[in-house]
Amino acid sequence: MGTMISQLRPYIAHLKVVYEIKFITFFQKLGDRFIVGGDYNAKYSHWGSRLITPKEHALLKAANTINAEIISTRKPNDPNKIPDLLDFF
Repeated sequence: MGTMISQLRPYIAHLKVVYEIKFITFFQKLGDRFIVGGDYNAKYSHWGSRLITPKEHALLKAANTINAEIISTRKPNDPNKIPDLLDFF
């Protein structure tokens, strides 16, 4: 039997407050191996955004806590607007 890898594409509302423990709980429910790519509305210079907000600190801390890797294209979502990054794996 092969190894199962969970895949999910979440959307996290822009104004919704999400704390580190919520991210950790969410990721842990996916098992040991997972790919989660979606719209986190998470702006943080660590993955190429021009802004930093508290929710994004929580996401990065959660990823570090569970030894997850955040992979960003480092390209803006919409090149016709002020460049920023929201979607990543």
